Amino acid sequence: MARPKAFVFDAYGTLFDVHSVVEAGRAVTGDPQALSTLWRQKQLEYTWLRSLMGRYEDFSRVTLSALDWSFEHLQLEPDEQAKRALIDEYRRLAVFPEVPAAIAKLAQVKPLAILSNGSIEKCVLHLVDDISDEAIASAAAQLDTQLVGSRWGLLPELRAADALAGDRG
Repeated sequence: MARPKAFVFDAYGTLFDVHSVVEAGRAVTGDPQALSTLWRQKQLEYTWLRSLMGRYEDFSRVTLSALDWSFEHLQLEPDEQAKRALIDEYRRLAVFPEVPAAIAKLAQVKPLAILSNGSIEKCVLHLVDDISDEAIASAAAQLDTQLVGSRWGLLPELRAADALAGDRG
């Protein structure tokens, strides 16, 4: 069996705990776990449907639309400040506790990448405190023209915008 040339991770649900927003949800509902679960479910549904329809939409917009739908479905009417606080919390999702040590070990062995339709720059900044702005800008520029996995011969050459149209988890 061929050995991997790199380790490529999905961001949301693999590296980042999408339900780390539960505490912030307490400001708008007595059942923040239900809000978080419904929000994530609708976020995935919207992403998958848009991908199938060939109608890519930025993940931050999908996230906001899913939150709005969840509020309506749960009959919640938070003010704009509470809604903004939840969105801001989503932008700062906690990493799972085992991720930093695992990433540090794996980075010594093979190149690492995050494959996501979310903000790659924010993902990288959140995982690696000492990365330079130049390195992030360089990574973002490469992702605009080439899927990260194709650099290591893992996947056929694809445009990032086409390949990253749907979140997987």
